[in-house]
Amino acid sequence: MEKEITLFIEATASEPLISFSEGILIISGRSIPTDASRSFNQLIETFYRYSRKPKSKTEIHIELDYINSASNRSLLNLLIVAEHLFKEQLDVQVKWYYQDKEDIMLEQGQIFSELLSMPINFIQKAKTNPNKF
Repeated sequence: MEKEITLFIEATASEPLISFSEGILIISGRSIPTDASRSFNQLIETFYRYSRKPKSKTEIHIELDYINSASNRSLLNLLIVAEHLFKEQLDVQVKWYYQDKEDIMLEQGQIFSELLSMPINFIQKAKTNPNKF
């Protein structure tokens, strides 16, 4: 029996939380590292290994508050690997979470959507009431 491909990287002030297990990838937080390729290399390598024998369903949840241009390139490289799975008729769901219609992250997700041939589902996060106890 093959070992499950997993990855967990704790979030920092400049790098997002990355959690990957059972075909579900979560990227959450801020992605503004000084060397994005180094930061994302482990994730891309892990996801590429996974793509050789993927689960029947792959989910990618992207819930970033902010992403710099270097991280954009690395994230696009990751999504291109996912797109290859999609083109092989596998069930790949990308869920892109954003705050509101003015959110720059919504705009960034729409740019990725135009560059890729797989759909991206845009999900508006529920607004939280800071005065609620």
